[in-house]
Amino acid sequence: MLPKSLANKAQGTSLEPKNMFFYWKVELKYRCFCLEMLNHNAFG
Repeated sequence: MLPKSLANKAQGTSLEPKNMFFYWKVELKYRCFCLEMLNHNAFG
């Protein structure tokens, strides 16, 4: 079974930009959350 990202690529690039933007947004949120937690633990 193929990973979802590869399956989407096989389907065509019509989904690509939206997916990339979605994952980028989620990753950014997650990263900010992690940095916040680190700062809180380090300096809180």
